Amino acid sequence: MRLRTKNRNILIGMSIVMCLVFIAVFAPLVAPHDPTEADLGARLEPPSKEYPFGTDHLGRCILSRVIYGTRVSLLVGVTVISASLLIGLVLGTASGYFGGLVDEVIMRLVDGFLAIPSMFLALALAGALGPGLTNMMIALIAVEWTSYARVVRGSILSIKDQEFVVASRGLGAGDVYILTRHILPNIISPVIVIATMGVGYAILAAAGLSFLGFGVQPPTPEWGSMLDSGRLFLRKAPHIMVFPGLAIMITVLAFNFLGDGLRDEMDPRFRKEIPH
Repeated sequence: MRLRTKNRNILIGMSIVMCLVFIAVFAPLVAPHDPTEADLGARLEPPSKEYPFGTDHLGRCILSRVIYGTRVSLLVGVTVISASLLIGLVLGTASGYFGGLVDEVIMRLVDGFLAIPSMFLALALAGALGPGLTNMMIALIAVEWTSYARVVRGSILSIKDQEFVVASRGLGAGDVYILTRHILPNIISPVIVIATMGVGYAILAAAGLSFLGFGVQPPTPEWGSMLDSGRLFLRKAPHIMVFPGLAIMITVLAFNFLGDGLRDEMDPRFRKEIPH
């Protein structure tokens, strides 16, 4: 796979994502204050030189909490999509390649999950499991894997009867060889694109669950829970909600830009010639 580095969407998305990764890794060095340290004497202060993003209702530095919140959001996004992709890849491959009863059982399971709106299902699962980071990720994985299973199955159905696969089967190649050498390498591109955009959606969904009280619990800094804690002070101190909201928006946009760029490069139908 060869990516053209002149693709604007890839450059923008990758630059922002790399900055977010840097901030998450070096949060203790970048953050100006302890994100959980309260100072009631400095509560609800507007942005200033000491507190560039201001302080919240407990006097905690919002900039520091946004920086540390990057760790949680990226962890959730990458973990949820990686696990969902793995489950969807295994079940979608089995469904599309073997067909028959295997396909029927897996697809009816997928249809059952898709019959319920994804956010409602995630809320129900998170509520049943209880609040917390791990339970929130389990709820999101249970919702997300179905889309990858369907994409993988559809891609395999479109390629498994092509000439090079039939020829390999005629020469005596086994199922494992055909899958690993011929089918999976030819279907991975759309899966990568969807997974890249899925990271942004998972971060947005996690922030929504935390905002509703089903995700990460205080005092752990997380963008969704920061929005929840600041909504009571929206008129008096709007900065409490503005900066976490901007962090969510920028992060989701970055992964969407990256996914759009990868789609343009990997799918010939969207590829545009870049002048030299």
